[in-house]
Order: sequence, then C-alpha cells, then structure tokens
Amino acid sequence: EKGAPNRDDYQIGEAENIAIGQRIRELRDAECLSQRTFASMVGMNRSLLADIELGRGNPSVKTLCKIAAGLNVDLVDLFRGKCVYPAFVNAYLETEAPMEAIAMEADG
Repeated sequence: EKGAPNRDDYQIGEAENIAIGQRIRELRDAECLSQRTFASMVGMNRSLLADIELGRGNPSVKTLCKIAAGLNVDLVDLFRGKCVYPAFVNAYLETEAPMEAIAMEADG
C-alpha cells in the first residue's frame, strides 16, 4: 500500500518542464495564437509564457491552470506526451476527481 504523497512528489523536473512547455506551444500554435496574444488572454507576461514554453523555470499549478483554461483543455492535457506524470496527475488518473481540485491542493 502506498503512503500519502509528500511535497517532493509534486516537484516537476527539467525534462518534464521541457515536455510541458512543448505541449503548451503545440496547443497554442494549433489555435493560431501568438505568444503575445495568448499571454494577454490569460493575464500573464509574454516573457513568462516564453520561458515556460522553453522549459525554463518551474510554473506553479495555478499558472498551468490559467494556461489550460486559456487553451480550453483540461489541466491533465498539458501533461500528455513525453513527460512523466507528477504525483498530482497520477492522483487525478486514479481517482477521477476534478483535476483543478487536486492541483490546487498540490499548489498549497
């Protein structure tokens, strides 16, 4: 039986940040939105969006929720692809609870 996840289970590494950033760019490009336009739509700085898309930094779950909402996808869709799911995504997949509720709990 696995124990409750600890805070380290919610950390996303460099490889995952790169994969998430690539996925965000892919989804944004599919909507034919420039970085500037999309950043304005979701209320964030264009340079922050660029950094996220390049896999730099470690975006908060709250930021990822804003991006997912702006792309009209579920938060979990940002994690589809090459990256390994962090614990809060696995929790969603196991419980089918609302992803935003699990994500906000992880963001603490």
